[in-house]
Amino acid sequence: MKNIKFPKIPIEKSKFTIALILLVQSATFLIMSLVQWNRRRSLAGAFLAIAAICGSVGGVLMIKSADKEKKRLTVIDSLCGNYLDEDAFTEGFEVPVDDSIDEEEFGV
Repeated sequence: MKNIKFPKIPIEKSKFTIALILLVQSATFLIMSLVQWNRRRSLAGAFLAIAAICGSVGGVLMIKSADKEKKRLTVIDSLCGNYLDEDAFTEGFEVPVDDSIDEEEFGV
């Protein structure tokens, strides 16, 4: 059998959405657990366990997604020049001035 490697692209792109869904599902199961606590404790315990698992997995995915987004924004900021030292580019630069040049040449 050949080793088939599936691309991770669909999972990487939807990590935030999956995390958000799991956190909402966790909150829903927690509410269902609280509602069922006095009636059926075994069912409430199952809901509570599912809420804990969904909440922890959703939290981990959310942290990973936020980390990746932070790295992406850092790269974008560095490409846009927010981390460049502007003083290093303006030191020692003088605008050449010549009286023989007409402003019409520059379209001003």
